[in-house]
Amino acid sequence: MSTENTRKKLLLHYEKYPALEVQDLFKYLFHSTFGCEHLISSLERVTEYLGREANEVTESGRDATEELDGEYVRLHLGCLGLGLRIQTLARIFYLSAKKEPEGIKRLEEKLRVAREMVREGTLPLSAAEFDSLADEWRNMGYPAIHHSNTFRELYHPHYRVIARKYAELLPTLCRIDTAISNGKSEVTITGDARVHEALRQIFCGGGDLPWDGDDRLSISAEKKRCDLSADDIYIKVKIKG
Repeated sequence: MSTENTRKKLLLHYEKYPALEVQDLFKYLFHSTFGCEHLISSLERVTEYLGREANEVTESGRDATEELDGEYVRLHLGCLGLGLRIQTLARIFYLSAKKEPEGIKRLEEKLRVAREMVREGTLPLSAAEFDSLADEWRNMGYPAIHHSNTFRELYHPHYRVIARKYAELLPTLCRIDTAISNGKSEVTITGDARVHEALRQIFCGGGDLPWDGDDRLSISAEKKRCDLSADDIYIKVKIKG
């Protein structure tokens, strides 16, 4: 873990949400460490709840993604206005859930950095409250934690925590979903083998994943032009009517 990177990320988070409370800081560190593993029950429930919550989103002008301190990001539900379908968001949320065997160790390292920043005044929160809540949280085994009422009332958080590798695909996913919604027959993008495999997982499913994909979609990869880099391939997404 990079202590300096954690300090930088925590300061940026505070600057973005200056009314945050200690528990909101803890929630940020929890998401940075564990991602969304505590929130996944079934794909059906994830999709259903997303559909209901999406109707509550009124935000505009907020960035689609928000940095966390690790392998995860917060993806705000305003991204659905960019063309992303609820079905696709539910799938990348599901794919992002994984166990973090070193999670508690890394969380406590991040908490140590946050405690130092509070005590030195870089994060202007109560040191006594931080220590008290941190001790209580540790004694409970570091369960998932809610946002404070203040944070919810001021900032109206509506997001999902997803793996960074899927967040980096957001423009591509929006482009594919927009094509599907508009009845297009084909989308061609440039990527590498990792992008190809991720798209096949998201849209075609199979294997241990709880979806079989859409029979209308087929995803293929080919390399046919010399102006592509060594790792790049053409990825074609064909959409049957």
